[in-house]
Amino acid sequence: MDSLPVEIRDKITSDFTRSDLCNCLVICHSWYSLFIPLLYKDIRIYFDHKLKQFYRAITTYPRCIQAGRYVHSLDISALVVLRKFRPIMDMKVDIIHMINRCPNIKELRVEGRLEMIHTLMSPHMPHLHRLKSLYFDDTDREGNACVMECYYKYRSTLEYLGMKNMSHELI
Repeated sequence: MDSLPVEIRDKITSDFTRSDLCNCLVICHSWYSLFIPLLYKDIRIYFDHKLKQFYRAITTYPRCIQAGRYVHSLDISALVVLRKFRPIMDMKVDIIHMINRCPNIKELRVEGRLEMIHTLMSPHMPHLHRLKSLYFDDTDREGNACVMECYYKYRSTLEYLGMKNMSHELI
């Protein structure tokens, strides 16, 4: 598998599930090195405790510390806060730290609540200047204006800006 051209390897693995990729990781060291980037390429996080687990994994566990650099697409748009009393500020701090651990992120999908948009506008998000696609789900009226601020902040690299029920191709 190591000697195959990248295009052929990508064609073979395009239909692999996350479970298939995990099975490939345990075959041998060379397959681990080959498949770990594919496992972390597209990340979708639905619950705040999973957000914390993923962040802990890419910052603490020796085998996962480099995994953040493999993330190209991150979807936290359907993030459900299970802990009723968890302050929104704690979650925003987790998101900032997690995104900063993913320096090669090209696509980001977030919920369009105003506080989330303000989080993305934070000066603590240096890697977002490389974004190619930015999606906002459930944007409210106040959020729409902030989305445009976000666009102006990242317009040098942004090629696609999407909002629920509305999307804009950028030239």
